[in-house]
Amino acid sequence: MVASLKKTTAPGAVLRGILCATLLVLAWGAQARTVISVSTDRDPVGMNESFQITFSAHGSVDGDPDFAPLRKDFQILSTSQNSSFSIINSKIRSSKTWSVTVLPRRSGTLTIPPISFGADHSPAASVQVSKTAATQGQQGDDADIHIEAQVSTTQPYVQSQVIYTLRLYRAVPTANASLDEPQVANGDAVIERLDEDKNYEIQVNGKLYRVVERKYAVYPQTSGPITISPVKFEGRVAPDTFSLLNPFGPPPRTVVRESAPVTLNVKPVPAGFTGSHWFPAKHVTLTEEWSKDPPAFKVGEPITRTLVLTVDGQTSSQLPELPKWVPGGFRSYPDQPQLKDDKNRNGIVGSREEKTALIPNRPGDYVLPAITIPWWNVNTGKMEQATLPQRHITVAAAAGQPADQGTAAAAPAPLNKLSTPAPAPQKEDNTAASPAGQGKHNPWLLLSLGLAAVWLLTLIAWWLSGRRRRGADAADAGEDSLRQVRRDLRAACLSHSPARVRELLLKWGRLTWPEDPPANLGEIGVRSHPALAEEIRRLNHALYSQIPGDWRGEAFWQAFEHARKQRQQAGQVEQGRLEPLHRL
Repeated sequence: MVASLKKTTAPGAVLRGILCATLLVLAWGAQARTVISVSTDRDPVGMNESFQITFSAHGSVDGDPDFAPLRKDFQILSTSQNSSFSIINSKIRSSKTWSVTVLPRRSGTLTIPPISFGADHSPAASVQVSKTAATQGQQGDDADIHIEAQVSTTQPYVQSQVIYTLRLYRAVPTANASLDEPQVANGDAVIERLDEDKNYEIQVNGKLYRVVERKYAVYPQTSGPITISPVKFEGRVAPDTFSLLNPFGPPPRTVVRESAPVTLNVKPVPAGFTGSHWFPAKHVTLTEEWSKDPPAFKVGEPITRTLVLTVDGQTSSQLPELPKWVPGGFRSYPDQPQLKDDKNRNGIVGSREEKTALIPNRPGDYVLPAITIPWWNVNTGKMEQATLPQRHITVAAAAGQPADQGTAAAAPAPLNKLSTPAPAPQKEDNTAASPAGQGKHNPWLLLSLGLAAVWLLTLIAWWLSGRRRRGADAADAGEDSLRQVRRDLRAACLSHSPARVRELLLKWGRLTWPEDPPANLGEIGVRSHPALAEEIRRLNHALYSQIPGDWRGEAFWQAFEHARKQRQQAGQVEQGRLEPLHRL
């Protein structure tokens, strides 16, 4: 009987096992889908100029790549492979990259064909190859050593990002070589170096050059023409002559080369931009995360919302504060904003992260308002908006507490009444306790309030300790640094240089508020004495107005000094650093 039962049920069990295994494989395949991307380190490139094709796989690929299809239009010089993994929110993410150094076989628009990685395939891509090399050497010594400077655009918007590329070409060995950093000859701009130098070889007119490529991000701070001065190279080159009379040869000679100057015609803030904070970029995203996903709200229980503003083409110091969004009925405890800059060869991606802990006071339905950040798209020449839509939320009452009791438990007046003896209830009403009475004898409410108080005290202690550390670091700057900044600021005001005043005022703000440095003039104006705030507004107008005006610095300096003297008369003596502007 038993043997017969096993014999009849075994096929069904096998079928069920096969079906389950098939479903697991299909589910795993859907989740483990691999995305392969293709990019080149330069585009366009020239004939006889090597470049890299990079294949990046996020996830596991089905097999090793077959680069044979590349040989149709490219000569493969070398290949390399790199693997990495990261842990984000307890999830392991792996990625692998293959870098292939190639030399084009012909000019024109060449197709990078799909490459098979077992059953996975990369998408097709293209690269433009010119008939001549990207840079041709000149005659004489310049044919052996020369410098090329290029910019991504010659007509940027004020405060937008310009990629400045510097290439040093050397056909002969050099010693004691040095290459200057780019400087602004006229106008005002901030220059940030990007990533590490890139080294490669190209062939121009039958001559092989070793190339050092260096990139910078340039942010013009004023409209009008701005010139980036020539960059100088200096090195020693050994002569290639040989004589029996002098077997050691003549001594090496020093060679100096300079790049051509680059002029930017910077456009002012366009009339079509109506936002309160101007910042141009290539791409902007605004995202949110919650400590609980999906978020669940209950009276007395904290929950954290994290907002991240990511901007391609701006540093994090230029990003604005996010608008206020906490509705009534909540206590909020914001952390210090986290600023981060991600530099790569394509520019800088800045991000601003703001975390806010929320504690609901009472149950009910609420609306978190929409958050909108206007910005200017430098690619389309139009104003756009990064937006988080409004969110409808429902706050539940605390455990063991009626829905209408949350209001009484959170409101100050009923809590004060807990210390006042209530009239003795009549006997027939003993079964019906008042809302205040329920709150008094509710251990969950008291436990929630106690935990919230401990959490708040921990936050305050952490903030005070961080403030002491930042205060100690700021004290190292010393009174002499602030005095020097004031002297330089006075000179800039009397020379009527608004760009220089802006630079020194931001430096003064960083020394004054080391724990919370202002990112722009607008933030300094908010913290300023009214007279000084008005002069800062006029300075901003002079810097970014579409019609340049004749700004005079005497009034600005007088407002600055008047505010400082008022503070001194009130007995507030400087000790190591200037008092904050809002206390002047």
